[in-house]
Order: sequence, then structure tokens, then C-alpha cells
Amino acid sequence: MDQNEVALITDSKLTYSIPEACEAAGCQRSTLYREAHKGRVTIRKMGRKSFLLKADVVEWLESLPRAHFDSSEIDRPEGSVICRPGEPMADCDTEPVDVEKSTQTLEELL
Repeated sequence: MDQNEVALITDSKLTYSIPEACEAAGCQRSTLYREAHKGRVTIRKMGRKSFLLKADVVEWLESLPRAHFDSSEIDRPEGSVICRPGEPMADCDTEPVDVEKSTQTLEELL
């Protein structure tokens, strides 16, 4: 069985146990229960077993607010360089960029 077949099997799950949902969402158990208590994600029961629908986990994650950063929040050591993806290190900008005065967006810098 190759990796693509494993990914298809794993991806075909319709439900997650509590530990699986935490792993999939990258959160702690307490966070998941707190979000459920606030009504943001639904934990379901079948007998004694608690589970979450994969669709509910995805919907909850997509409902989380997007992080917004401005250039003043970038903490970069002095003298560091900016290399664009796939750009050889020798071709990187070696001049320090003053982020406060730069007119380029973060996406343009990267």
C-alpha cells in the first residue's frame, strides 16, 4: 500500500474520537471541550462513545478568525536576510529591510 492509498483511507473517515479530533485540529482536549461548551463545535454521543463528525470539525476550524499581521509585528533579528521561496541563498536580499518604512507588503517580500 503506497502513501496515496493510506491518505485516501485516512481521509475517508467520517467521524473522529475526541483524541483524533484534537490531533486533527491541533488543539488540546480542554480546548475542544471548551469550544463544545460554548456551542462552537458539536460533540455527539452513540451510547457511551463520544465523537465528532469530520464535517463539524472542519466547519469549526473554518469559523475561527483569520490572523492578521502588520509589518511591525514581524520579529526578525537585525541583519537577517529575506529569501523568496526557491531563491538560492546567494541571490537573497542581503540589505537589511526597514520594515517600518517598507512600502512592500509581506507577500511581496516573500
